[in-house]
Amino acid sequence: MFFSRPPSSRSYPADGFSLLESAIGLIIAGLMVTSVFKGYSMIREARLHKTLAQIVSFQAAYQQFLDQYQAKPGDYSQASSVLGPEARDGGDSGLVEGLGRQSNSESTAFWSHLALAELIPVNLTAPSGPLCRYGIELPGCPLGGGFTVEESPDGLQGLHLILGKEAGSRGNGGLLTPAEAAFFNKRLDNGHPCRGRVQSKEGQGIGSGQCVRANAFYNLRTKERVCVLYVRLD
Repeated sequence: MFFSRPPSSRSYPADGFSLLESAIGLIIAGLMVTSVFKGYSMIREARLHKTLAQIVSFQAAYQQFLDQYQAKPGDYSQASSVLGPEARDGGDSGLVEGLGRQSNSESTAFWSHLALAELIPVNLTAPSGPLCRYGIELPGCPLGGGFTVEESPDGLQGLHLILGKEAGSRGNGGLLTPAEAAFFNKRLDNGHPCRGRVQSKEGQGIGSGQCVRANAFYNLRTKERVCVLYVRLD
């Protein structure tokens, strides 16, 4: 005589994840995303501080060159005889002439004069084309752009150090967010975007008001890199 086995009371888990497991997975994923963004923010902040140190060192190098040679770098007419035959002589006009990326301009000779005088720790090569490049013939920066110099750029008066991206024959492409531009301004000057020795403007081709609103304050609602920084040297 055969007896049937009574059905087991033991239950087995259904296929897939439980609500608890899904919730734990979402929490872990959220923590990972947060840590990634926090890590990126820390890297970007470190690069801002390194770029700030570059600006301060360039300001000091410019003043030291003036004191030592009684001329502006780039405009120095005795450069080839004093700094070395590879140096290009300037016109001794009292102005650093030309646009920031033009290879035959005093604006690009500015950097080679400082480097040959051993006032900046930057290894630069001689220009090989009509426009100079960041990190090769011009100083680059950790933020991805670089530095140029120009006399009276974009309506400003005097010789200015420009921190931006390559844009045609100039270095005025948007590189910084408004918050980053404000970071530099507060540490180098008075914090006002349109007054003082440090100012900011929209990069080439960027609409008005994206970096600075009403010529009075940084547009911190903008998170894109739309700003160029101008630091007066003389």
